[in-house]
Amino acid sequence: MKAVTRLQLKEGMVIAEDVLNYKNELIVPINTTVNQGIIALLASNSIMVVKVKEEIDLGKTRFEKLKASDDFHIFETRYKQCFIKYKEIMMECVDKGAAVDIPALMNIYDLIMSNIRTGEELLDYLTILSSNEDELTHSHCLNSALIAGVFGLWLGYGNEDIQTLIQAGFVYDIGKLRLPYRILWKPDKLTEAEYSLVKHHTYLSEDMLKRTPLNDHVIKAVAQHHERIDGSGYPDGLTDKEIDPFAKCIAIIDSYEAMTSPRAYREPKNAFQVIDILENQKNKKYDGKMLEIILTKIASSQLGLVAKIKDGRLGIVTRINRNALSKPVLTLDDRTPLDLSKMPWLPIEHIM
Repeated sequence: MKAVTRLQLKEGMVIAEDVLNYKNELIVPINTTVNQGIIALLASNSIMVVKVKEEIDLGKTRFEKLKASDDFHIFETRYKQCFIKYKEIMMECVDKGAAVDIPALMNIYDLIMSNIRTGEELLDYLTILSSNEDELTHSHCLNSALIAGVFGLWLGYGNEDIQTLIQAGFVYDIGKLRLPYRILWKPDKLTEAEYSLVKHHTYLSEDMLKRTPLNDHVIKAVAQHHERIDGSGYPDGLTDKEIDPFAKCIAIIDSYEAMTSPRAYREPKNAFQVIDILENQKNKKYDGKMLEIILTKIASSQLGLVAKIKDGRLGIVTRINRNALSKPVLTLDDRTPLDLSKMPWLPIEHIM
């Protein structure tokens, strides 16, 4: 909230505190929307200054408040500036066959992350960041690199390994920049021919990066990030121990970024929806130990938030179930606890 003089008041502003007259009588209650009648009433009571809500106070949900915050505006401005440079670097490789300027990419990472306090904060910012539909492939890779720094830290990687993981995040999907946009971001199910074309992007990426000096783990992450623990992935159908650990991590990052990013045809999935999907693929598609650490961190970051479940009820997330991370315990309005792990038919549909 902020204090403004009566002369600064404009219609549409919202009163942030009860306004009392000199007799301590209420004349304008909190949450009143200012109009000419309210301004006249304040004048007749000789009220000189009142407190009004700022944009951040008017946000109805946590994400709306975040989007209105000064910190997010700084992040968004810096991200958009760096995005232009990131695209230029990548297209030099795509269009001209140039080596990717890895030091420049790492500088971009440092610039964007310079005002981020926690990994959880970054994930929230990326969720509410508006994307240009024509730039989704670029933003997917840039976001993956940012997420890689967070997940690497959560997994206990040392600085050198985190740097390697970030580099992999920047370049692992570069081959998709040579594929038709209409196929890559098609909202409907791909045809068999379209899917075969998309699967070819790992080979394209390897070919495009052959002039770039890269850590062996980065090269394997590029080649193997669509391999799966159970052998159901592509291009080579590798299984658990055959897959590079950095490729396993990038596989999780790739899926997480895709699910949590907004698209024109759907809203981003909330944290518990993402956790539910990935939990069911633990030790089948994705590395179980990595997932356990990452998903526990994500679930814990939702403590204290308001969740809306399928039947319309609202509750505060008050406890995380370690054996069912997507189904926490909520405290309802009447202070009744609701353990969603015992009610699998009631998923969380919104986080507020």
